[in-house]
Parts: sequence; structure tokens; C-alpha cells
Amino acid sequence: MILRTRRPQVVLAVSVRRQQAYVHQTYAVPGKSGAGSPSEGACHIMRTVVQSEQTASPPPGYSQAVLVEGRKLYFISGQGPVDAAGQTVGEGDLRAQCHQVFRNLQAQLAAVGADFSHVVKFTFFLTDAAMHEFAVFRQVRLEYLHGDYPAASTVGVSALVDSRWLLEAEAVAVLE
Repeated sequence: MILRTRRPQVVLAVSVRRQQAYVHQTYAVPGKSGAGSPSEGACHIMRTVVQSEQTASPPPGYSQAVLVEGRKLYFISGQGPVDAAGQTVGEGDLRAQCHQVFRNLQAQLAAVGADFSHVVKFTFFLTDAAMHEFAVFRQVRLEYLHGDYPAASTVGVSALVDSRWLLEAEAVAVLE
């Protein structure tokens, strides 16, 4: 499914200070279609990253909150480290499992002509074993996410649905 709009593709980023919060606004984030090539006017959203002065700054690669104006929300269920055949990838290898989870999220986004720039919220579930290698998770995450980062939560859990999994991730994206 390809989503189209007649609005021109324009990207404008400004930072303003508003009621004790720093606000970074990105207008008209262009979408993509097909094999990753930009599609003229495929999808536009307005996304505002908000940083409150009354709370601690988030670590690099994270945003405290994201305000979004768009027409459709796309909810991606938990994606585990499984390949297209349903086989667990990288048993015991957090880096390999992280890459597979992000590839699965990428595939789900591509199915509707979107990419990671459309994601406004991630929830990551890491097992206790994976939490001991949190730096690996963070490093792989930054390979896939760039620019204004989505809001995100990382939750440590004792186990996931498959005992071989070290992490699972779900996402919310905004489409037009």
C-alpha cells in the first residue's frame, strides 16, 4: 500500500523555547515507497520532539517525548529475533538478535510504505541477560535510528515468550 498526498516535500527544522520546554519541530517528513526510494509526496507528518526543562535530559539517541500530528497510526506488534521462516536468529547473541528485530520492524514499516522516520514510539523488552549487555543494544539501535529520535521505553523482563529470545520490540508509527 502506498500513501500519497498532494503537499510538496519540504523539510524544515526549527528549535524554539516554549513554556519551559525546548521544542524541535520537523515538518513534512517525506515517506518512502517500494525498495527504499523516495516517493514524491508519499507521506507527510508533523513531529515535534519536546524536551522539558523540568526533567533530566535524555541520553544520546533518545527523546523524552514526541508530539505528532498525522492521520493514521500504525501499531506494530512485538517483533522477536526470528527470520522469515520463523526460526530464532543468533541464539545467545544479543547483537545478532538486535539486528534481526530491527530488520523485522523495517519490513513491517516497508509494508505500508514507511520507514523508521515515521516511528514515534518504541517499546523494547530486554531479558535480564540482555540488560547486562545494554551497551550492545544501544549501539545497534543507533545504527538504525537517526535524527530526531522517537520516544522509547526499555523494559527489563525475566523472560519472553521464547526462552531463546533476548529481546522483543514493538513500535507505533504515524502515517498520513
